[in-house]
Amino acid sequence: MTALLPQLWPRYMAYAARREAMRIWLPHLRNEEKQPLTVFDPSLYAFNGHHMEFAQMIKEECGSEFDVSFYGNFQAETKVVWSLPAQPICHNGIYPPPGDFDDLYKTLTASTIKALNRIDRRDAGPDAILIMHTVTVYQLGGLAEWFSTLPKPRRPKLCMQFQFPLEFRLSKDVSVRERAVRLARAAAGTIMSTGRARLASNSELLADEISKQLQQPCAVLPLPTRWPDFNQNVPPDPGVVFGFFGSLRPEKGASIIAEAVPAFAARYPDTRFLVHAAGSDSDPSAIRALAAVRQVELIYDNFARKADYFKQFMRASCILLPYDPIEYAYRTSGILIEALGLDRLIITTNNSWLCTEAKRLKGKVIPMANFTPAALLSSLREARDYLISRSFEPKINRDIIAKNSPAAFCSALLALADK
Repeated sequence: MTALLPQLWPRYMAYAARREAMRIWLPHLRNEEKQPLTVFDPSLYAFNGHHMEFAQMIKEECGSEFDVSFYGNFQAETKVVWSLPAQPICHNGIYPPPGDFDDLYKTLTASTIKALNRIDRRDAGPDAILIMHTVTVYQLGGLAEWFSTLPKPRRPKLCMQFQFPLEFRLSKDVSVRERAVRLARAAAGTIMSTGRARLASNSELLADEISKQLQQPCAVLPLPTRWPDFNQNVPPDPGVVFGFFGSLRPEKGASIIAEAVPAFAARYPDTRFLVHAAGSDSDPSAIRALAAVRQVELIYDNFARKADYFKQFMRASCILLPYDPIEYAYRTSGILIEALGLDRLIITTNNSWLCTEAKRLKGKVIPMANFTPAALLSSLREARDYLISRSFEPKINRDIIAKNSPAAFCSALLALADK
């Protein structure tokens, strides 16, 4: 341990200085005349990704009406801490590492309780709305113990949103999954019995599943997107251009993209691909396979601004979403909503939430028969034929955009909290 001190000491001092600065500076930014609206997010640490995206959306949409505060992870990037600002209070993120379920559940329950107890009393008091927008099995136990032990006059209104099914990142062992659901059901029952809590999800399919498993009502909220400035709409690049956005992960089809795209590009040299492969969780072998293809333009970095993201997104005439239908049976995708709102052609996997939703919303969708390279190759050929046989001029779908706007989400969230 002594040998590690020279490495750990500078990190500790930087953290301590940041905490002290926040303690002194943050109270001067608060507006005690407004109702507190508090976002508790143990995985708020990176400046990119849906956690920061959600935080920025809440700040922009609710900041004028509410006294908004953010509580995130101790490892939060300095840019996150100061731009929101956010107070780092959580040692563990939402998504657990691989390990024994019982050990992880015990550790993350205790960690959640400790973090919640660090929230300023006013931000988690009776006048406050406390939001946790990404909840898993691992946080429910801590939330239940903390919330139920608060004196009744001190409890805030609590809104918890599920982005994933309860089985997300659990062992395939049936007994583990059954035990996890039982624990989650008991925790949800404790929380909901207070009369001050609400459950929500971002799709009807997932809300029904959560409601059935927890035996509690679960509302459906919009899937919000911070849309581009439509006064500066960017048409697709000329020709046949496919786009893949988000981390190039296994469940998003990294391996089948790595096999199908080089084969397709060799057969059809008139096609191009934009592939966003940012983040440490992108598959290195898939990146290497795609880097060798002349028609593939790899984007290695995360986008500094949402406008930069959409500038690249709108270059594509067809968006690739060849996701694992088992992993995405209930999981949603903001990228799908963006493709539908911007009227792009979509390739996605049959029997997934994405395919069901794209069809329900009457999007231009080409379903893959299954989660294989051969199925993706077939859909790529069909998409190419579609695009070269007609003039492709996307028309903005304003109905989807309005229903999935930050304003629509915040309005629905606040209405749910007031029920």
